[in-house]
Amino acid sequence: QMVQENRNLFSNIRLWDWRALDAVYKQFQEIRLYYEFADVDIDRYSIGNAYRQVMVSAREMDIGNLPAQSQTFVNERFKYTHGYGITLTNVSEFTPEGLPQLLIKDIPPKSAYPELEVTQPQIYYGELTNTHVIVNSTEEEFDYPSGDKNVYTRYSGDGGVQLSNLWRKFLFGWKFDGTRLFLSGYPTNESRILFHRQINERVKTLAPFLHFEDDPYIVLVEGELYWIIDAYTTSQYFPY
Repeated sequence: QMVQENRNLFSNIRLWDWRALDAVYKQFQEIRLYYEFADVDIDRYSIGNAYRQVMVSAREMDIGNLPAQSQTFVNERFKYTHGYGITLTNVSEFTPEGLPQLLIKDIPPKSAYPELEVTQPQIYYGELTNTHVIVNSTEEEFDYPSGDKNVYTRYSGDGGVQLSNLWRKFLFGWKFDGTRLFLSGYPTNESRILFHRQINERVKTLAPFLHFEDDPYIVLVEGELYWIIDAYTTSQYFPY
């Protein structure tokens, strides 16, 4: 009777260990060698009229896992620019085979509930994402694999710095890629360079006066993906 009366409480008791779940994600949900899950985080979502504890991980792009012949300047800077989607699991549910009950899975993302639909799965910033890329160039961006073919996209955000003139192109080329960027024909005046894309590095650059937790986590809000990292102010002037 106690279990029945507290079903919501018991359904949120975490049975999955994050290390075991991370191994399952890597085996079944990375999909391709160039995708990587950095870690698994715990969060809470309203799902099916109930407040549920879940475990979630972002599928980031790791260009270091591309075949050696594919690790070219064009691929690393213009084509393989972002990760894709998340995997989300209830903390206490298993399939008959003993695997996690995936509420968001696969590429493109499939969601078990309408409120978990992912409408913008591209991930341009992350925990593993530590290189700069140039978007909206003449080179199509790889979006995700679909069978033996690839789907392409173009960046629709306003992040980074627009390479709107030769001076900017020269300066960013001098800082990052030397003459390869300045002499490249791929960037246009509409192209944007995205840098400081690793979350911890990015927030410390933006707000060096704050202290941050080491573990950012990704959240799904109205179909879009955002990163959250806890920050604190500190002071040496305490009365003790």
